[in-house]
Amino acid sequence: MKYLKAYSPSVLFQKRNFGLDLIRTIAIGLVMISHLGIQPEYVGGLRIGQLGVEVFFVLSGFLIGQILIKDFSNGINLSVILHFWKRRWYRTLPLYYLIIILKFIFIDHSLGYKIIVYFLFLQNNFVGIDFMGVTWSLVIEEWFYLSLPLMLFVYFYFHKITPQKLMYFILLFCFFENVMRLCWVIYTDRGYEAINGNFPFRLDSMMCGVFIANLRLNFNNYYQIFTKTYIFITVLIIYSILLFVFGTTNLKEGALDELLWTRTIWFFSNSLLLALFIPYFETFFKNGVNYKNPVYTIITYISIFSYAVYLIHQEIYHYILKSELFSAAWLIESIVAILLTFLISGILFIFYEKPMTDLRDRFSKRKALK
Repeated sequence: MKYLKAYSPSVLFQKRNFGLDLIRTIAIGLVMISHLGIQPEYVGGLRIGQLGVEVFFVLSGFLIGQILIKDFSNGINLSVILHFWKRRWYRTLPLYYLIIILKFIFIDHSLGYKIIVYFLFLQNNFVGIDFMGVTWSLVIEEWFYLSLPLMLFVYFYFHKITPQKLMYFILLFCFFENVMRLCWVIYTDRGYEAINGNFPFRLDSMMCGVFIANLRLNFNNYYQIFTKTYIFITVLIIYSILLFVFGTTNLKEGALDELLWTRTIWFFSNSLLLALFIPYFETFFKNGVNYKNPVYTIITYISIFSYAVYLIHQEIYHYILKSELFSAAWLIESIVAILLTFLISGILFIFYEKPMTDLRDRFSKRKALK
């Protein structure tokens, strides 16, 4: 009973922000719905699964950015960087490697020795993502976690990090990332997907989240501006217009692969506007969340299980979804697949994912006591 008590809402929901949990729930919902077979033509040309992933990108940047800014506030050195990597990899790698290994052993071992690229997060650029499609986004995230501390270390090696200098770094990074992406598209004329999954050209998506994190910690007066309802509505209107233009463009066959803006500035514009929603959600639900309300509880648990859900849902869909799209049988199969996904994700969280993060936290406490 003591073991199960650690997973009760009163314990598990401590220090959580419901607004951010709601964002994460929306993101995983968009991804799951899209993989049920909902194609862009059914939703105004929007790739709703892609939008869900982009939400994950900016949210990860926001959360990781706060950790890095706090950790590096007293100086950046290799010890701090290694500590950051260790904590991040304890959170992301164990479950990812478990799912990859289980699938390779029991379901699909056609890649042979090439499966190693999945362990090194190089699949996007070498063997492709046919083995496990959802991992394309994890490649981008993991390379961001690896590269950002190193870039900060180099940039601030000779002088102390300050909020202003950090903001200059963020803005310069986004500028050069967009210039680099533009030059690459002009030089190679690669299509939309070739840019979308190519991690050197997508890191600014998470940097937009770091930008908001720096506002929150070091320029809170500006951060508070984006918590206002009228600013939220303004950003929502602008973002809706952007989505309409992109969706309308996507309905024209081949347009995304031919137009310049859809392969360049679209990625940054999409991420920046999504990032600007974070302050409103993060502060709006800060007080007065009643977890006795089942709606709040369900949304929070979905958020907590979202990493496992993201990794396994497409595999479960593959074996359950067999009927024609939008048929009665398809609806029943979809409900069964979704429920089974959350059941297995809950089991993975209880018996594997949380024990791993608890182990990480115990190691961190021991190190702090020494």
